[in-house]
Amino acid sequence: MLLHVFSRLGLSLDSLSKFMSIAFIRTLVGFAQFSILIFLVAELPLGDVGQYTIFSIFISYGTLLLGFNFHTFVARELAHYERQSWSHLLNQNLLFLLINGILVFSFLFFLFQLDILPKEYANFFLTILALSATNNQIENFLIASGNPLASTFNVFLRSIWILPLFLINKLQYINIELVNVFRVWLIFETIGLIYAFIILKNLSFISFAAQNFDIKWIRKGLAIGFKYTLLGLMLLMTFTIQRLALAQTHTEEHVGIFQFFFSIAVFFPNLVEASVFSMLLPKIIRQSLSTVGNILAPPNFKLFFGLLMGIGSGLAIIYLLLPTALTILNKPQLIIHQHLFAYISTYSILYFISRFFHYHLYAANKDKSLSILNIVALLTSFFSSLLLIPKLGLIGAAISLVITGLVMAITFGYPFFQKHVRSIHKHRSSKIDFPS
Repeated sequence: MLLHVFSRLGLSLDSLSKFMSIAFIRTLVGFAQFSILIFLVAELPLGDVGQYTIFSIFISYGTLLLGFNFHTFVARELAHYERQSWSHLLNQNLLFLLINGILVFSFLFFLFQLDILPKEYANFFLTILALSATNNQIENFLIASGNPLASTFNVFLRSIWILPLFLINKLQYINIELVNVFRVWLIFETIGLIYAFIILKNLSFISFAAQNFDIKWIRKGLAIGFKYTLLGLMLLMTFTIQRLALAQTHTEEHVGIFQFFFSIAVFFPNLVEASVFSMLLPKIIRQSLSTVGNILAPPNFKLFFGLLMGIGSGLAIIYLLLPTALTILNKPQLIIHQHLFAYISTYSILYFISRFFHYHLYAANKDKSLSILNIVALLTSFFSSLLLIPKLGLIGAAISLVITGLVMAITFGYPFFQKHVRSIHKHRSSKIDFPS
């Protein structure tokens, strides 16, 4: 079936081979990230896991602001330039990252001085943020330039820091504390960045020639990047508000509990987005460019339902194995709240549906529609969290996610079914005999 879908999309057996390699590596990345969570849950108090979660969330916010979603603009620009010009585009991208970094870091330093952000881990936060943002820009550039396998391996290198962490703990060299967790994370972000620059050099995407700062091109990118940064912030806030609200209205232990079940439930949708969509996005963009006017290119629903069945089956297997896993972990608080997994799994399926249609709207340059849809999702998440979490705590956060996911799945999918719905409505209306 997968081979048939790829052939319908105009992709070769070589593309299928690359896809399988990417999917395999992304699976390893997912397991590595999941193993980090399991390790931290097993070795640290759940309150520390919650603190690590909040740290990671703010790294995500910082990475988005630092990169300013400039890679979204660059991905489209590559289709309009010859390959020999791509190194120039990358250099401009990195120059922008450097200049924007000065502004963002000045703002963050101000927040640390005012104690709005905790000073305890400030050095780790700023260093990891700089490395992560640079890696993220190069990772997306590699995807857009048709090198998703190299991009995926970059992510892999940055995700396997669970291995030295596990060995350090096993050999009892140092105590497993949050500060040591951040140290190992920082080291592997550095390793990933070194690898990324080696790949860029081998692909001749790095030029050491003097570069003029192309203000006109940067302004064009800022206009698009601004829109997608807002979209990215809205999307990030949409599914992190619940954990931030738990931290404010309850305890960091509640955040740790919620994060455990959330990370498990979103494993498969994240795997699909990182592997399948990264491989198919250039093709989806080309299909959208071939359409006339405002007509949306029809999604491949065979692929959609195949992925949906795969995600559903994976979540069902985890649901069956979860009680045994929680017994082994021996964390009573997780056992008590294991019912959260069913709620968050429902959200993860709805989230996948919305992201599937999101990529098709993005490929069709429906920026205004995406802005409106993300505002609706954010407002839904915010108000449902505001109403449910202070009183209901963890279960309120889970219900808020489900409500938000349902709204996203319906609103993002509607433009692709709109013509069909109108056709049915028109057909039904034509059968009604109005009285004279």
